[in-house]
Amino acid sequence: MVEDILGARPNPRGGGKNEYVAVTLSWLRDRVRHTPAHAPEDKLRQFARCYILLMIGCWLFPDKSDNMVSV
Repeated sequence: MVEDILGARPNPRGGGKNEYVAVTLSWLRDRVRHTPAHAPEDKLRQFARCYILLMIGCWLFPDKSDNMVSV
């Protein structure tokens, strides 16, 4: 599911029966930093989702989750 949404497999943490799936903020930063200039629309959407998750986890709702954001 994460790979479909974000366009790459980030080695998410969690995902057990009662756990949430989370990715690191550094992985999201690297993914956004390498956004190609001329990418297909579906790839741009995936990069936009990464950027939105980065904004949510880093600037809007930071918490003490060890540099992680829930997908």
